[in-house]
Amino acid sequence: MKKLYTIVLAILFTGIAVGQVPDRVSYQAVIRDTDNNLLVNSTVGMQISILQGSSSGTAVYIEEHSVSTNANGLVSLIIGDGFIITGELDTIDWALGPYFIKTETDPLGGTNYTISGTNQLLSVPYALYAKNSGSSIPGPVGAMGPPGDDGEDGDIGDVGVQGEPGVDGQDGLPGIQGESGLDGVDGAQGIQGNQGIQGEIGLQGIQGLLGPSGDDGIDGSVGATGPQGDQGIEGDQGIQGEIGLQGIQGLLGPAGDDGIDGSVGATGPQGDQGIQGEQGADGADGATLTGDGGQINVVEGVISFEPIQTVIVVPYIGMPDYGGIVFHVSGFSYSFSGEIEFHGLVVAMVDQSDYSNWYEAQDIISDSTNFDATGQVYTNWRLPTLHELNLIYDVETTINATATSQGGDTFPDSSYWTSKEQSYDGAYIKNFFLGSETYSNKTLHFRVRAVRSF
Repeated sequence: MKKLYTIVLAILFTGIAVGQVPDRVSYQAVIRDTDNNLLVNSTVGMQISILQGSSSGTAVYIEEHSVSTNANGLVSLIIGDGFIITGELDTIDWALGPYFIKTETDPLGGTNYTISGTNQLLSVPYALYAKNSGSSIPGPVGAMGPPGDDGEDGDIGDVGVQGEPGVDGQDGLPGIQGESGLDGVDGAQGIQGNQGIQGEIGLQGIQGLLGPSGDDGIDGSVGATGPQGDQGIEGDQGIQGEIGLQGIQGLLGPAGDDGIDGSVGATGPQGDQGIQGEQGADGADGATLTGDGGQINVVEGVISFEPIQTVIVVPYIGMPDYGGIVFHVSGFSYSFSGEIEFHGLVVAMVDQSDYSNWYEAQDIISDSTNFDATGQVYTNWRLPTLHELNLIYDVETTINATATSQGGDTFPDSSYWTSKEQSYDGAYIKNFFLGSETYSNKTLHFRVRAVRSF
């Protein structure tokens, strides 16, 4: 199924005049196919419906358009200029909202609408509301809504022609230098006073800080080599250190290729048959030694080694294990006992809630009764980060297939809470229908699915 990624770039009245308001609204949207490719330079059929009350409310106005996308997959149309199916745009009472715009699209240009999307009108069309309100006194200014997503950059326009340089202005005339002032009269020298009594010698001051080191002097010439001294007495041998602990035995390497057989030598002459000796007594059974990598068998003086085969299960994306479904494998390490331990991320087999605000989400995750039997074994479940939900969205098809086979919950076309906060009262959500991410007030309600590390 194709998806409609709608970006409301402009919902504006085309003009405002005293006593008359045009009943038209500008609307733009970007259309992509199932591979997330833009539908460019294509004629598409679109039906615009204005719904009252909710995203599935009553359609108070419906019209149809046949429009073309541009090189960026963008369509532009005027609501009010289409072929009207039902209703009248100028009779809508915008004070009786909320209102929603539902768009249905046929990418082949007809009326077989296979793409749909609904968006709430978060800003009231003020001109139409003023027309129907019966009052010219403006109401109080509403709170500022959250900033919309940036639209796609338009094409860079051509560089304009450079204008001619202007004419330089004339330099001003220099000012006249003023005359020097007269020197003042010197005052008479005062009488020299008597010399005062010499004061006591003051205490010695604190020693100053050490100054910076001077530059190294030039090295002197190397002196003549002196005579070699007598060899010193050999010291006693030091005590031998203790033998270190034996390291962990490494994994058994693959068997080497068989060497090339040598050429067969010439057959020697057959010797005379010797006298058969007496049969000896049966020897005792050989000893068997067992180690971490296998066992050593000794039979009649012949030593053989029998390796133990070790099976290692490597986790993979979509694997039902570790209390849920694996959606990311980061690597492995060795434990103190020499065993291999794998590391990654796992998502719970079921949703912990389908209607929760952000503040209640962690309490819901902490309640083990909100998990299936395999998830209740672990206690380190938490709310996923935005990056972790993006990883789950990338392998959603594999995760849903495992959840279906194990009796778990698939990811519906809904939004899930993340642990990433946008402000003191806002946090990010991940939309599994559009694949988009945005932030929402923490008091609103969305789904919750926990993750944990292993």
